[in-house]
Amino acid sequence: MATGWGAQNLVPFSLGFVNIPGFVALSVLTVTLAPWGARLAHALPANVLRRLFAVLLLVTGGLMLRDGLTW
Repeated sequence: MATGWGAQNLVPFSLGFVNIPGFVALSVLTVTLAPWGARLAHALPANVLRRLFAVLLLVTGGLMLRDGLTW
């Protein structure tokens, strides 16, 4: 946020590089859905949870590679 104070062409309602409506939306969703996610994580078998996390990491890594290779 501090490094973006003087930046040009920021979207409206931004404080530096932080967009306030996006921050509020993300905060509300996180606080609201975290208990549900914790209950789900405790209800799933450990092997299923490990596999889901592995898929998440593979997808995230693939997207990072894709974005890095298109520069």
